[in-house]
Parts: sequence; structure tokens; C-alpha cells
Amino acid sequence: KAVAILLALTMAFGCIGIPAFASEEAYTVLDCTSRSKITAVSPLQADTETVHDSKYSALWEGEDAESIRLAIPKDLTPYTELHFWVHAATDCTVYLMFGSENSATDGSDYYGDKLTLKPGWQEISVEIGRLTVSRTPRGYDDVDSLSISATGWSMTNDLSTFALHFDTIELINNPSYTA
Repeated sequence: KAVAILLALTMAFGCIGIPAFASEEAYTVLDCTSRSKITAVSPLQADTETVHDSKYSALWEGEDAESIRLAIPKDLTPYTELHFWVHAATDCTVYLMFGSENSATDGSDYYGDKLTLKPGWQEISVEIGRLTVSRTPRGYDDVDSLSISATGWSMTNDLSTFALHFDTIELINNPSYTA
């Protein structure tokens, strides 16, 4: 009976696009242990002065800080959480967007979350299954990329003073988030 209930829940969550099971392996989205891995993502710069746990931080600042795009696995269902530390120079807001463009619909299709940041280091844990759904994304198992934006979505960041330092960004399996 328990197996039947577990199977029914797995099928129900899978049908609505919520990850029901996750693997235990983490996926590194942004690796801050290497200068070259940071600078491979435009317009990020490697910094050694404002760091958290890694050798470097990924600095995102100034007028070029409209958005960054990070490669992620196409299938997010093995993961429950996007986890990272970020240092903000000033109060600011950024938008995380997991693009999942559906060619059958008009407009952008994605999963997203707006983050309000305060000055200093802060730990960010975004539960993937609780992201806001915009329009009709293809599914958590068919995602194109992760974009982090400092403009749009009614945000009023002053890009002339905008500066974020990211420590390593990972997709992880947090057992407290599994369905």
C-alpha cells in the first residue's frame, strides 16, 4: 500500500512539474575556485579581496550589470535547491530566471524568483519547486539556462553603484525540500 501511495505521489508531482526525487550529487553552476572559470562568464570578474569560502569571488558590477547567463543542466529534477553566498555592496534586488521557453506560447516562459539583498554576505537558498511560474514553461526537466538580472521586473537598482560578489553557485539536493 505504501509503495502504491509513493508511486501515485511521484506521478502526480511529476505531472505538474515539481521534482519528486533528487539525486545526492551537487552540480556546480559557477565555480569560484578558478579565475578562468569565473571570467568565462561575461561580464564577471575574479576578485580576491571580497571572498567568502572560495579562493575568488565572482564580481558583477557597474553599468554592464544588467544580466548574466549561467549554463545549467537541462534537467533540474535531480535537484531541489539553488544554493550560494552573495555579497551586496548596497541594498539591491535581482531576479533569478530559469528559462524554459515554450514555442507553442507567446511571451517568455520561465520559473523565477526575485531576491532582495542587503549589504554584506548572505546565504541564498532557493527551493526550485517553489519558484514562480511565468506563462507555460516546458518543465523542470527541460530548462535552457539560469539568468540573473539586475534590471526589469520593476527593479530600481542604480547600476552605477551596483556590485555583487558571488561565491560558488550550486544546484543541490536538500532532503528537507523533497516532495
